[in-house]
Amino acid sequence: MLLLLLASLIASAVELTPEALESRVAALAPVVEAVAGRPFATLPPVVVADPETLAAVVYAEQVHLLRQGRRLEAAQIEAQATRTAGAMEHAAFGKYGFLDDTLYVDIDGITAAVQGTSPALTAGVVDLVLAHELVHALQDQHLDLSRVAGGRAGDEGIAVVCALEGHAAWVQTAVARELDLAGPAALVAAFLGYDASSPGISSSLDAYHDSYVYGQGAAFVGTLQAAGGSEAVWDMLAAPPQRTTMLVHPERYGDRPTQPPVRLRRAATRARDALAEAGWTTGSQSVGDHAIRQTLLAAGGPTALASQLRTGWSTRAYHSARIGLDLQLLEFEDTESAAAFVDALRRGAQATVEATAGAPGVRGRLEELEVASADAAHLERFGLALPGMPPESVATATALRGSLVAQVILVNVELGSDALASGLARVLSRAR
Repeated sequence: MLLLLLASLIASAVELTPEALESRVAALAPVVEAVAGRPFATLPPVVVADPETLAAVVYAEQVHLLRQGRRLEAAQIEAQATRTAGAMEHAAFGKYGFLDDTLYVDIDGITAAVQGTSPALTAGVVDLVLAHELVHALQDQHLDLSRVAGGRAGDEGIAVVCALEGHAAWVQTAVARELDLAGPAALVAAFLGYDASSPGISSSLDAYHDSYVYGQGAAFVGTLQAAGGSEAVWDMLAAPPQRTTMLVHPERYGDRPTQPPVRLRRAATRARDALAEAGWTTGSQSVGDHAIRQTLLAAGGPTALASQLRTGWSTRAYHSARIGLDLQLLEFEDTESAAAFVDALRRGAQATVEATAGAPGVRGRLEELEVASADAAHLERFGLALPGMPPESVATATALRGSLVAQVILVNVELGSDALASGLARVLSRAR
């Protein structure tokens, strides 16, 4: 009986050597080609990697992309690339490296994540991770990922990532259907924060970003695929969405994105410079559905309000990754939506103040803010001081005038209420 059991286990075991993975890629490639509607020029080599190797690949790519079309100092590029790579180090099982055209896969990470399941399920997860990364190889061969993703920032940068990752996630799920891998497909989607049977945005704050990128990205691609087939999808990838609202509302794809009027942006820039320390690094970028929906989710407000954002813009000044400020202009479709957004933030801040009252090392305060020309304004401050850790503080001053919301967000920066009110008043005075 024992010999029969051992023989069964050996027969069902999955060989995951580099050579075996090359064979699996060769077998998967025709299925990926058929689903995606494009042929491979060549198949990428496969490297068995650990999390540190995956992080190094991400870091090198981020440095490459950040150097394209953006005026960033070397220290800024280093800091941003290091943060992104660090966030990815233990959050990915595979990576297609477009700098060396190589497919990296963390077999130990996969087997640990599916521990206790059958060898067949493990093999299925490996195959879908390989299929996902093969899609990125296909994108690179037909579109040049460096060109598509390079030089993008803010909301546009997130939208492009959603399109590329959503395409890979959609093809991955379609491949799973072709190969009868429903169980592995559900697991891989769960790892990425969304439901394979109904991709979309999670209501969990922890899963929010990944579900937006992979889940909502896949839903967006699925809509285009249903309407125009794979050619419509590839046309979109060649000219990806410029705002994340287009992912949530595919009918908006192709619309020309707008920015707040020049007079408002100039006023915001001057207010930022008045609030920031001399010599801080500055920059600006778009703000969109992804950021606003996350803000509303964190505040416990109605996330549907994010769809009412007409345009958003951010101008920042920072001393380091831990110290800086961000002045945002958010223009909504109507005054009611803008007021509802501000009210949701106020309610969320009040709930947090009450929930953390008396907690060791935590302080929170919500107060009214007197801002000239504002219909409403408030200031929320939160601080954290724990033994053995540097103190942290975040403050957000929010002011409303008509359909315009102006915010100053401080991270480990101490500014008085009068200075914040003055900065916001300077911006609102330019609103019409």
